[in-house]
Amino acid sequence: MIISDLLSSGSKILKSNKIQTHQLDSEIMLCNLLKKKREQVIINLEKKVSKRIVNNFDKLVTCIKGKVLDIIINLDKTLRDTNGFGSTGVS
Repeated sequence: MIISDLLSSGSKILKSNKIQTHQLDSEIMLCNLLKKKREQVIINLEKKVSKRIVNNFDKLVTCIKGKVLDIIINLDKTLRDTNGFGSTGVS
């Protein structure tokens, strides 16, 4: 499946669950799975992703309710800060 189709399907599922930021949330989840910056994902919308990524993305999208995405992002930030990769970049 190509990235644009995956983002579109994820966004539709989130929108049907009344997630107001469905497009952005879909992009953020896929970026985390691909371990790529959002800009990189957006400029490569026609690239194919593995079945593993598609399956993991589908699992994430179907279980999202309310603040779960905030928890995922905050956990990721906490892990980076704990490992010495804080957001300031200053040592």
